[in-house]
Amino acid sequence: KSGLNSDMLKTNYLDHLIEIKGDSSVYDQEPVKPPEVEQTDIEKASDLIDQGDLDGAELLLKSLVDKMPDAWQPRTKERGILSIAFWDSKEYRDSLACEKEALGSPNTIDRIEPSYSGAYYWLSNIEIARNNPGQALEYLARAESLESDHPLIFFNRGYIYNRMGRYSEGYEEFKKSLVVRRCIPAKQKAEAYRGMGVALIGLKKFHEAKEILNKSLALDPGDKTAFNELEYIKHLINMYGSE
Repeated sequence: KSGLNSDMLKTNYLDHLIEIKGDSSVYDQEPVKPPEVEQTDIEKASDLIDQGDLDGAELLLKSLVDKMPDAWQPRTKERGILSIAFWDSKEYRDSLACEKEALGSPNTIDRIEPSYSGAYYWLSNIEIARNNPGQALEYLARAESLESDHPLIFFNRGYIYNRMGRYSEGYEEFKKSLVVRRCIPAKQKAEAYRGMGVALIGLKKFHEAKEILNKSLALDPGDKTAFNELEYIKHLINMYGSE
């Protein structure tokens, strides 16, 4: 059978992109419950992004990073107490038990605020929404320089590369997001597998994409987008055959 038309593939792919959500997580599409405590500036900015107020969110985040101390660290430990600058309340809830298990029960974990790496991550989301991938990648580089093991930095970079048609690079970034740290929520892992699946579709590796997307569904059985991607792959295989 003839090869897959690149323009057709690009059009189909853009119709099936993973969406960057404007809540406190790119991997959880369920409604976010009202916070139990007063929102941080980062959470306020993510809400503004969700509402479409990109300029307001940008102003808030840039004001935040302008105040970053020179010696800021995302994690500090003193007298057995580990302090972590979680990006938002949801990450704190989802990751706290895992962090404690990895460290051992004698350790105490405190949440400190704000996370400047998280602020740069959300600035990258603003530029993604504005279709400025170059600036978005620059913000992600700044985030990585502050916190080199946060999975969502690699996740966003993979999303950008996929959207640019740089599927091999996108695949590798999503793959890195799965292994950069020990504590990664299941829904985030599922989204990373989805990103890898989208990259493999772009590379015309349909059967490999099918295997990866099944891994995503195993972690998050209720994910309708992964299911739709699998149906899309069946359609491509029927049209163009195996890779």
